[in-house]
Amino acid sequence: MMVGLTVLLIVTLMVLVISKPESRGVLIGFSGVIIVIALIGVYITHQQVSRVKARIKRLPESYQAVYLSAHELVGTYGMLKGDKQEIMGMILEIFEHASIDGRHVDEVIDHDLAVFVDGFITEKGKRHTAWYLLSYATSLFIGYLLLMKAYKVIRTGDISMEMVQSETLDVGLVATYGLVAYIFFPWLLLIIQRSTKYQWRGIKRIQILIPFVVPLGVMMSLMLINNPEFIKVVDQPVPLFTNLWTIGIGVLLFMGSLWMIRIQQKRH
Repeated sequence: MMVGLTVLLIVTLMVLVISKPESRGVLIGFSGVIIVIALIGVYITHQQVSRVKARIKRLPESYQAVYLSAHELVGTYGMLKGDKQEIMGMILEIFEHASIDGRHVDEVIDHDLAVFVDGFITEKGKRHTAWYLLSYATSLFIGYLLLMKAYKVIRTGDISMEMVQSETLDVGLVATYGLVAYIFFPWLLLIIQRSTKYQWRGIKRIQILIPFVVPLGVMMSLMLINNPEFIKVVDQPVPLFTNLWTIGIGVLLFMGSLWMIRIQQKRH
């Protein structure tokens, strides 16, 4: 989730830095904070992975390659983090014992990694469903809007209800991140899952980049289209979260979407 929001915010900042050079200093400072948060997340993830890194390195190279592919495949499923770790722990243990017994990795997975992994997924998790993807996209979209609203108010240095009412979002940004949240991220999750399941290699793996036409296309449109009527529409203010009541509703919707994600992850 943090990665998703980070990408959304960085794309926004790229657009604003280019289109609003007078605010470049503040925007670059804000982007620095976002990058620091992202780096902290990467560090925590690295620490978790390092706990089993030594065991993985002791496996034969053929086992290591298949283990990494299995790790990538498991990561594309909508499951609780603890379930993913448990599955990878079981796979690692199976690989360790099989390698000690001198068995080839293809024999262990019966020449089909997807089917091998599905056996664990059936017990612990589930594939991404429409409800899971919708909840995921909604949490990203509302979370982004709340963060951008907070940023616009905080940057004024006057945190008051007057600023909450006057500092509005605009049509361009709301529409952009509606597309990014509801089209780009679900599409990317599904295509990564498919590429891992079917072990795409070489040129075929480049298909993973196809979903990026959504954020890149929208960004280029906002930066390159100089039509006055288009600019007038995208710059039109959207009065979202202009009082405590609507902010409260936004927070409840955000929390509700996170709750729905968890429900979908727990359901077998």
